[in-house]
Amino acid sequence: PRKKLSLAAQKTAAKVQLMKLKMKSVGQGGLPEGERVYFLVHPPQESSRPAQGCFVSRNWSLGKTIDSLADATKTVNQNNVTAARKLRLFRNGDMLSCPLDTPISNLLESEQLLNGDTLDLDYET
Repeated sequence: PRKKLSLAAQKTAAKVQLMKLKMKSVGQGGLPEGERVYFLVHPPQESSRPAQGCFVSRNWSLGKTIDSLADATKTVNQNNVTAARKLRLFRNGDMLSCPLDTPISNLLESEQLLNGDTLDLDYET
């Protein structure tokens, strides 16, 4: 398990990682540069795929962001199927438990997410 960092250390680490992510991230090409938010996304462990730099729009909902990150990391996403396992985002081992219609911009403002953060895309247990 990763060591928990102070918020200040997390912000600094995110800024350093953000510079690296901007060079090699994948996402929807038509997004304006000023709207982009970058994450290093670890797909579910069972997929055994490496982490992938991804960008999404700060105006998207959490649900649309999960869908986009699943596409970018080639992760099976059946969030639209009632009985299927649901994909969720985790930060520092904790699931983002806000409603799926929450805008990413709100999560950035409240510092639940940071631009340049490392996230785990995994199935809810």
